[in-house]
Amino acid sequence: MSTKEYNLLNMKAAEEGKANKIKIGSECMDIKRHVYQTLLKWKNDNCHTTLEVNGARQVGKTYIINKFADENFSHKVYINLFELSGEQFISCYQKACNWRPGEGPRPQAPLHDAFRLFDENFSDTEDTVIIIDEIQESAEIYNRIREFTRQFRCRFIVTGSYLGRIYEPEFRYSSGDVTSIQIYTLSYEEFLEAADTDLFEKYKLLGKKLDSAEKISLLMQTPAAALGSCRYKLGDPEENKEDFEEILQIFRRHEIRYFIYIGGNDSMDTVDKMSKYCKENGVDDVFVVGAPKTIDNDLVETDHCPGFGSAAKYLAATFAELERDCHVYEKKAVTIVEVMGRNAGWLTAASALSRVNGGEGPSLIYLCEPVFDTEQFLKDVQEKLEQKDSVLVAISEGIHDSEGRYVSEQVQSDAQDQFGHSYIAGSAKVLEELVRDRIGCKVRSIELNLMQRCAAHLASATDLEESRMLGMKACQCALEKQGGQMASIRRISADPYRVEYTSVPVSEVANKEKKVPLSWITEDGHDVTEEMMAYLRPLILGEPAMQYENGIPVHIELY
Repeated sequence: MSTKEYNLLNMKAAEEGKANKIKIGSECMDIKRHVYQTLLKWKNDNCHTTLEVNGARQVGKTYIINKFADENFSHKVYINLFELSGEQFISCYQKACNWRPGEGPRPQAPLHDAFRLFDENFSDTEDTVIIIDEIQESAEIYNRIREFTRQFRCRFIVTGSYLGRIYEPEFRYSSGDVTSIQIYTLSYEEFLEAADTDLFEKYKLLGKKLDSAEKISLLMQTPAAALGSCRYKLGDPEENKEDFEEILQIFRRHEIRYFIYIGGNDSMDTVDKMSKYCKENGVDDVFVVGAPKTIDNDLVETDHCPGFGSAAKYLAATFAELERDCHVYEKKAVTIVEVMGRNAGWLTAASALSRVNGGEGPSLIYLCEPVFDTEQFLKDVQEKLEQKDSVLVAISEGIHDSEGRYVSEQVQSDAQDQFGHSYIAGSAKVLEELVRDRIGCKVRSIELNLMQRCAAHLASATDLEESRMLGMKACQCALEKQGGQMASIRRISADPYRVEYTSVPVSEVANKEKKVPLSWITEDGHDVTEEMMAYLRPLILGEPAMQYENGIPVHIELY
């Protein structure tokens, strides 16, 4: 289900007229949008300002504003500057305002005349509201906001999907005449309150540490997993049925009917095994669903994964800063930065985003998809050193030779984790020694390690919003008893960036890896193409509001 469907599909007025509706299975559920109270407060405010409503596309702005207007005003005028009503109003506006000296008496109220031409029933009373949607399409209309506020008794609401345009020179912002609010996508709390009252009550009782909206917002800026993590690998249910039955017993003991497992490849393997066990054994009271989350971005059947955009933003900023620092000294030097990525080089590719504001970024980028040739690497570094004093190199931790041996194996033991994955960090250190021995210049290696996944102060607002929407999609799958599904993102367009939220069978995801297409790596093997940059750019956009105390971000303590 897309964002638009979450907010607009099958919506009708609730009995009191203060709710949207969403379809869950065969039922339409009331969705009480919390922003409704904010709209009421503006209406009852004596300051009589124009209301400016911000928000991304398809979050339900138009619906909730029109619903609010229908329920609280006797007369509504709706104009959308993207649609026919906008063309008609512009024509009426030009006709009413197109007066020239010498053409007779000057119109006393041309704006009033424009609205009367557009709507013959228009009356400038306190019980009339005028909504101008997509107002960013006309600077001329936007620049009349001061007159809307000061010359009319009726109320004005202006909104649009790309209100960032109003900061262009032709737009004049009337700060004292405008009250601005933000409408976000349907929150998890709103969704759950409508979908399952019992679950909502339990959700509110998660703990005293999450007993307010403020604390929940703090949770969103706190790194790490609020519920902890698990590295237990489920075996074959035919050979180890006891594990699966014990899990089901725990669920039932705590009245858990819906289990949403958040994670990457290994987590989706668990979802797949658990959901198959339930299906094959006639379990109809527990439903297991997957919600993707991995900074590695290596899950198939989804355009990208929550966590990746924020990690990419951190890497882009870090490499941009490193590049500046590396240019300080004139002495020949090489800096090798190791980025997470065992078999998929998405994060390493994100280092190229450090160039988006004009910086040079890394001189060389080596992903783990192609074979890594140490001799060619030395030649590449030497060539760059002949061109510049400082060479910044980004490498994936999983770079390997033609026989599949990781470069890091020279400094690592043969130890493996519970899922059979070798510990492979240390590639940068190996290459550091190689450059020192063979080239002889100043060289340092940097392993970013855990900072890549816990730098919440550099989170991507796009990433956080998409994470929330995917969580709601997973919740919807569970409530509709669609066990064995994984919430997924499908990219509709790149410019403007638009996605929809859907689901896929987790069996098509488990134990599969999405690697960087070789066509997105340059022919010389040490950079990425424009196709890769176009894929990455939208994912790092936006900066969430962070709460600070004593100079550092505030985190909630859950453990």
